[in-house]
Amino acid sequence: MANFSLADVSIWLPGCCFLLAAVPGRSHARAPWKRAILAAWAALIFSMVSLVSLDGGVLHLAADLPGHCMLVLISFLAVVITRYSESYLRGEQRQRRFLSALMATFGFSSAVMIAPRLDLLLLAWILSSVALNVLLLYYPGRRAARMAAHKKFLVSRTAEALLLAGAVLLYRSYGTLNIAALNHAVLTAPRHRLPVLGFSLCLSLAVILKSAQLPLHGWLIQVMEAPTPVSALLHAGIVNLGGVLLLRLHPFLDAEPCTQFLLTASGVATLVIAGVVMLTRVSIKVRLAWSTCAQMGFLLAECGAGLYGLALLHLIGHSLYKSYLFLGSGSVVQAYGEDVSLGELPILRRARVWPRVLSLLILATAFWGGHALLARTAYAVEPVALVVLAVGVAPLLGTGLEEKGLLGSALARILSLLALYYGLHLCAGTMVPAETNRSWMVSALFALGMALLYSVQIAVRACDARRISRLRIWVFHGFYLDEIFTRYVLAVWPIKVGEGSSDSPYGTSTHREYA
Repeated sequence: MANFSLADVSIWLPGCCFLLAAVPGRSHARAPWKRAILAAWAALIFSMVSLVSLDGGVLHLAADLPGHCMLVLISFLAVVITRYSESYLRGEQRQRRFLSALMATFGFSSAVMIAPRLDLLLLAWILSSVALNVLLLYYPGRRAARMAAHKKFLVSRTAEALLLAGAVLLYRSYGTLNIAALNHAVLTAPRHRLPVLGFSLCLSLAVILKSAQLPLHGWLIQVMEAPTPVSALLHAGIVNLGGVLLLRLHPFLDAEPCTQFLLTASGVATLVIAGVVMLTRVSIKVRLAWSTCAQMGFLLAECGAGLYGLALLHLIGHSLYKSYLFLGSGSVVQAYGEDVSLGELPILRRARVWPRVLSLLILATAFWGGHALLARTAYAVEPVALVVLAVGVAPLLGTGLEEKGLLGSALARILSLLALYYGLHLCAGTMVPAETNRSWMVSALFALGMALLYSVQIAVRACDARRISRLRIWVFHGFYLDEIFTRYVLAVWPIKVGEGSSDSPYGTSTHREYA
């Protein structure tokens, strides 16, 4: 009989807290909210306790640190989003249904983070998607919401079918679905070449589908029809689950170069296209949605290039930052309205090209020199990661070169950000494997994508709008990729149209701001 330690039991307590709070009751209207907030706090405490275990009077860190760190993160997000939802939905109908689905989504998502077996992970992933579908249809009369849920249902079921097929291949070859045992087997004795290749491809394709990569991204953009807490939950938590799977099953990526190239190519294409489309959006929430598409592409490209430490930091930072932006989007719109009424909006002018280009060249030279000095030490950073850092902080230096008196503050901010990243990079190095060597083609593709995104964004901000008006129409509509995908979805599985609505089948929100 298997022996279970206290640590093996404690990791399931956060999910149990959420699922118990998801059980509907007949108490006072505010009591379920109080119970849910209390459950979220309890889950956060239990998840922090699960980071360490006591063995023979000695404290040890959890074996699967990335999963446990993400468990703490999702428990923290549960506290914030639940408290926000209590006031946001006050006076709305079907609050109990919303709260049950919200707690169930948190509960099953937490199981994805720490499930020791692949079958349990897949089951939790399916149930979290089903619970999220209930939240997306909180306003069932909105046809755009129904269309988004319709497309997400098809994409999610396809991804789960792929992951199930890959799990069957592994079980028939290795006779187990334990994640730690499978990772160890692939690292030490990768004798089953075809099953490993098949699972790696199934895993990569499933994550690409779940992470809303182009051209299957439309459902992520159109979930703006759901309440704001749902958007924060989806963009800050649920869509990141694919990245968690890649970190937990990274030996399968390291064993197959074709999956590395597939993830990097898909991520770079989404990063570049979504990063440019984002610049043309007006609605704050839709702009954030396109930003999430780009960030997920960035995350997949990092995993494909073997930058696991950078990917873990990206996951945590993106979750916190995007939840803050979505929950604060209402105040941004209010502040903008006040500035419009008072005539205090800043005057936008075209950016100059030379400060941006010069800043990137300066930073690239400085980073490359630092890499040459630290190349043979334990503190070296992968060259492709230096490209990412250079592109990330170049706009700060470009602004300092362009505006008089801002160069000193820009340099101070850059040094502070680099010191923060380097410290976090060293911490992340203890949780995930060090940067894995990749083919020069994969690294070059990632670096080229980052440089292309930076160049296109500079060109868009520097060019005269009249000269690129025709191209802007295509960019504004996302090159019509989602319209093509929606047409095929409706051909395969038509959506049931309710009576008494004049909305188009594609949903009005796509054409309303989205203007």
